[in-house]
Amino acid sequence: MNRDRLLAGQTVFILVLFCFVILLASFVHAQDRKRSPSNVVLAIGTSKVVEGNLALAKERAISNALRKGLENYLVRRLESQGVVNNFEKIVKKIIPRAEEEIENFHILTEIQINDTFNILVRLKINEKVFDRKLKDSGFVLDKGPVSKVLFLVYESVDGDISFWWKNPEFFTALNATELALYNAFKGRGFSLINRTLNLPETENLEQLRSFPLRDEDILEWGGLFSADVVVYGGTEFVSQEGASLKLRAFDVSQRVQIVQGMHVEDLMEGPGGKSGKIDTVKNLANRLADRLIPTIIQFRSSLHERIRQFVITLEGVTTYGQFRLFRDFLKTEVEGIDFVRQNRVRKNSISAIVGFQGDRDSILAHIMNHEGLPFSLDLLQVDKENIRLKIK
Repeated sequence: MNRDRLLAGQTVFILVLFCFVILLASFVHAQDRKRSPSNVVLAIGTSKVVEGNLALAKERAISNALRKGLENYLVRRLESQGVVNNFEKIVKKIIPRAEEEIENFHILTEIQINDTFNILVRLKINEKVFDRKLKDSGFVLDKGPVSKVLFLVYESVDGDISFWWKNPEFFTALNATELALYNAFKGRGFSLINRTLNLPETENLEQLRSFPLRDEDILEWGGLFSADVVVYGGTEFVSQEGASLKLRAFDVSQRVQIVQGMHVEDLMEGPGGKSGKIDTVKNLANRLADRLIPTIIQFRSSLHERIRQFVITLEGVTTYGQFRLFRDFLKTEVEGIDFVRQNRVRKNSISAIVGFQGDRDSILAHIMNHEGLPFSLDLLQVDKENIRLKIK
């Protein structure tokens, strides 16, 4: 009995000591974090001691710590959004070969508690190797501006098709597929366009109300809503058997299809044996979003690398219609303009952020020398990224 109490007391002491060591190490790390390089990480590894083989347990605990350390570095390096958007690539291409990115490591302390071996390791990541591997695997390290997405999504139940753009002024409710895609894309950092607000005029554009939509009509909808990306497609339900989701993503400014994909699921069973349509659609949307979104982000970011942003302020504005004319002129008449986004409104001036494939002098020449200017302009001020114009 006394022997059991002694062993229990020793176990408690070891646990307290281990916790103290971890807390001390965490405290030292927190105090030194500002001075420590960003590629240095602390990690704890554990392993079971099998048949008294301490050497093997230590080896496995080190491997476990190195894997955890790389995971911690990944989260810090890519941030939560980057991890979510690239989770499949991380699991398949980065984590399995973690040792390649680790430059060196040091064991800070180790302790055995009963049949578990615990080790605290400080490791240093080789950032050049890591960045090269990320880029080779298709990761986007330089994020561009947040892309605005419009969904053109239909649903088909045993051949009966419904879609909101047939009567956009009345069809305001989001169907299950649209709602699931909203959540999937929003959770991955996109800005989503609410089609029920500021609905554009389409009475004279009958082709935009048809099904299926042509590529040019899909892009036209994107332009009407000032979207960067349009996601077109829908879910098809077949009786009680299953469902499939097909999607195509388009870049509005470049007028090209970025990526397409399809995913199929068996129809899930809901509470009480009822059809689990909502859960099935959520699963479809998340699975397909996981595959399509990295390509969309990569395309938009590579485009952003070639585009410079300028803030153009139009002064002497008396009505919002004047700014709208100028905005439409930039978007449709000036070659090289990628996007125009209203930025700030003041009493007599309105500013917009303009994406342009070229330098400052080039965009000025394209604007000031254009024969289609909606009104005469004076150049008031110009610096590196800011241009002030005034209506004469």
